[in-house]
Amino acid sequence: MTFVWSYSPAQAQMDDDLNFIERFKQKRAARKAKRQAKANYKEWERNYKQQQRDHYNRQNENTKQMMRRGQKQAERQANRRTHSWWWRLRNRL
Repeated sequence: MTFVWSYSPAQAQMDDDLNFIERFKQKRAARKAKRQAKANYKEWERNYKQQQRDHYNRQNENTKQMMRRGQKQAERQANRRTHSWWWRLRNRL
């Protein structure tokens, strides 16, 4: 006599619910990780900008003027470019 496993629809519904719950937990964990990564990046960016401001403020007036002029020159050169930064970066890779 062979034994046949019986699989009731109620059992199938419970398994689907468990799968649904597990999928929900995974999606929630992924959303939470994404939010945390974004928050970490924003914190890093805030700290980086603060370091730049602090570095600038520690300089004497002549150095600050030289830094401002250098930044102005870099902006002028960037405006004259014919290709975007992505084009140049892509060709470099």
